[in-house]
Amino acid sequence: MEEAQAETANLHNPTCAACSALTLDAILKSPSISLRESHLGLGLDEANGLTENLVALSSKLPITLDVSQIRENHSQCRVCHLIYQQLDSKPDPVEDHLEVYNCEDGEGKLQGVWLYFPRSRRHAAKITLYADENSFASRYILYRPISSPGSDKTIQIIKNWLSTCDENHPRCRYTISGVKVQSSSKLPTRILDVGDVGETVYLVIANGESAPYIALSHCWGGISQSQTTTLTLEGHKNGILLANLSKTVQDAISITRRLGIRFLWVDSLCIIQDDERDWLLEAGRMASVYEWAYCVIAATGSMDGAGGCFRPYQSQDLVQVPCQPQHDASRYMYFGIADENAVRRMFQGPLNARAWVLQEHIFARRTIHFAADQTYWECDKIFVGEDGRDARISVDVILLPTRSLLCCILGDFLGPERMPHLAHDPPQDPFTKRDFFSIWATTVQFYTRCGLTKPSDKLPALLSLSTELQKLTGDEYHEGHWLTTPLSSYSFASSLLWRAAKESRLQKPSSYRASSWSWAALDGPVEFIDMVQGTTLALLFHPEDTDLQVLKVQVYRPVGLPPGKALLLSASIVRASTFVGSCASRTKGPMKCDLCMEVGHRNVVNVSDESRTMIEGSFAYDLANDQPIRFWLLLLYVRWAAPGHPKFSEVANQRKAGVVFRRVGVGHVEDATSMYGRTKQFLVLI
Repeated sequence: MEEAQAETANLHNPTCAACSALTLDAILKSPSISLRESHLGLGLDEANGLTENLVALSSKLPITLDVSQIRENHSQCRVCHLIYQQLDSKPDPVEDHLEVYNCEDGEGKLQGVWLYFPRSRRHAAKITLYADENSFASRYILYRPISSPGSDKTIQIIKNWLSTCDENHPRCRYTISGVKVQSSSKLPTRILDVGDVGETVYLVIANGESAPYIALSHCWGGISQSQTTTLTLEGHKNGILLANLSKTVQDAISITRRLGIRFLWVDSLCIIQDDERDWLLEAGRMASVYEWAYCVIAATGSMDGAGGCFRPYQSQDLVQVPCQPQHDASRYMYFGIADENAVRRMFQGPLNARAWVLQEHIFARRTIHFAADQTYWECDKIFVGEDGRDARISVDVILLPTRSLLCCILGDFLGPERMPHLAHDPPQDPFTKRDFFSIWATTVQFYTRCGLTKPSDKLPALLSLSTELQKLTGDEYHEGHWLTTPLSSYSFASSLLWRAAKESRLQKPSSYRASSWSWAALDGPVEFIDMVQGTTLALLFHPEDTDLQVLKVQVYRPVGLPPGKALLLSASIVRASTFVGSCASRTKGPMKCDLCMEVGHRNVVNVSDESRTMIEGSFAYDLANDQPIRFWLLLLYVRWAAPGHPKFSEVANQRKAGVVFRRVGVGHVEDATSMYGRTKQFLVLI
């Protein structure tokens, strides 16, 4: 049976004497810790900040539960067991009873109950409440049990999401650049005609026709699957048997048909895979394919075509209880423990670990994620699971660049005249151009953690996104970096300060891919020295003034090396070399610099200038097998901790070859005064 109600019927288990007080009526009347107070469902282990709220809410008498009874009954009572397994993880000693507070969303619907030790106000446990759709309890409870993968109930939920978005989300009708997407979009060059029934689908040439279509985002994996090639093209036009397609494509066809859509775009079937000219042409159009699609089906939980969209979920551990002891079986609710990390795992899963998928995710106006734990809906307005949980509060934005955030930033700094479709009530603190560079840095950090089948695709896999953003901002884009127009060096200087992410090492690819100053030149996760962690948006301390001036970026063809982008700079440089000895900054206790604290994970060295005077700071090579003893320090800019008090200056570590340099590392100088008075000169960085 496919309905959640049928799936969980065997979980019915009346409460015992210890937890019988947890009735719906009692929970509704208990003190409420409202999410209206901007707690936003954050980690409840940090309950100290809620102490004053709890005291203020004590004017209502909370439900009390006896801890000893819960421990005694947990092996027989499943509600007690839900509480006990969370109490069991708490350090002893625990108090002898618990107080229960209800948790509501912004509209006053119950999300769950939070249990606290009354004397210490420490968080003890959390129970999430669920109710079947259209049941008595659903009037008061927000969340819903998850139905079977691919069930009629799931498809109906998707239809409801689509209908709500069509009617109430005007921003979701526009591309990032502001073109309104009609209900019938121009079809891609080739498209699958899936019809409404049958065991055969057809590859058709669109010839400029318009109709709603769905696009599939999926992992091919290592399994053999049907592809369109120069040999199979004509045969696919005559029909493709479903039995010859991967399970993921079969499931996508089923979903497309059940949503009442006739056409489906699948990259492996709609691009001629062994025709390089066709592949390059269609790859360049891929962003528009996803952006103009009616919606995107993402096989998020599958690592290859065999996984499918309808992967079996791990059973929800829900306990079905009556809303009130006197209620019959038609009035019940469910208790459970929500998986707080499910959404984060989804974006660390197989599909989102693919570099090419980042563009697909950002361009897609509406995505249906078929994840390992449930189905999710994501659009500009909402990001929600089938169970009703708001997925946005589970995603740390600093790790996941989203279309919604990108559009907010573009709308703010480009203004309503340029981006009327993104106009909204002026925020108290509107985003600026610097926030755009910050979200790009966030994008790069996420992207460099993703995998590529072909290492040469490192920059091509971002080409559609960078091209679109270049059109909108008018800025120059060079090998993963932005140079503002008219020329300004502050954003470019900060973007040069990349390094290997913590616990990671960078590797040089087998063939040349980008200039040494670009993060795209190497393989491996990168981060930016100026990235601030722990905020809702990744911020960079962009300098207003910089010692480094970018004069021009141009194609450079050095003797014996492939052509690449060269930075023509006016900057100060310092001759330096490695220094054997201890770094003074490593003895400063809590004031240790970030690079020094991670000496075990980075190629950190000590540096002295031409007079053999040690330069206090930290310097790290990019590669373990490319560490010249003598090099030059290229001064980027001086950061001021307070007016008149320089804290340290950021430098990129370069090796001299005549007037041409290449990057070999990055670092910082603790005492910026040691860099003062340096004469600027013309140099080239390749």
